[in-house]
Amino acid sequence: MKKLCVIFLPAVLSVMLTSCAWLYQVTGVECYITAGGETESAPAVTKVSDDTTADTENLSALREGCYSNGSYIMELIGIDNTQDGGYQLVVCTPQYGIRMFIGSVRNEEANTESFIVSDNDNSDVTLAVDVSQDGQALLVSFCEDGMENASISGTYTYYEQKSNAETEALVASAFIAEGEYSCRGYRMTVVYESDHMRVEIDSPLGDTLLGAAQITQTPLRSALFEGDWGNAMLVAAGDGSGNVVVTGRGDSDRTLPYAGTYTLS
Repeated sequence: MKKLCVIFLPAVLSVMLTSCAWLYQVTGVECYITAGGETESAPAVTKVSDDTTADTENLSALREGCYSNGSYIMELIGIDNTQDGGYQLVVCTPQYGIRMFIGSVRNEEANTESFIVSDNDNSDVTLAVDVSQDGQALLVSFCEDGMENASISGTYTYYEQKSNAETEALVASAFIAEGEYSCRGYRMTVVYESDHMRVEIDSPLGDTLLGAAQITQTPLRSALFEGDWGNAMLVAAGDGSGNVVVTGRGDSDRTLPYAGTYTLS
């Protein structure tokens, strides 16, 4: 009997050690054999590859820059002029830069997995945002008066600009530039002075159709002018072309005759 134990004990131990090695490779759980022959398990150890750094402090943090759901652009801009800091969220159309939403969120709220932001001009318009763990994607629900807008909602993913030159051109074209513009024979002049922007649009015959100003000390992305005659809105195209789109209604609720896309001369 003792001879049989001597023969089979090494074989049993060999099988147990082989099983433990296989279990460690598959599950990361290391086995220990006690003096009594029983097997115990040590806690699983999460292994991180040499080229990966686990930085839990930065998980679920918003990344500044532009995101897109394929139909709309959302820009996240850091806010440093408040005590707590935070972000400004701007949603606009990619072609003409027409703003659909603008709101602010404090830094401590934005660095959680989800948060809700109200539009600065209309508290009934909200964005519910879920942040992916790596901060590269935002699941957005755009609601107005309790109804979700499916085209503005969706998954917004972060995208990089291809080059610094392209980035600078796109940033510059996001604002209404000073200069002379033309559209179907109409001429538009944009001038920035110390504390305001002045706009004048003349007909092909030289008649002044719009002469207005807006108080500002920085270039504007858009400008709205209202009067007894109606309203006119100027919006930078924001696509690198430098164009400005003019829309609006006259006092008879008709489209302005000089509406259109104006090209910078």
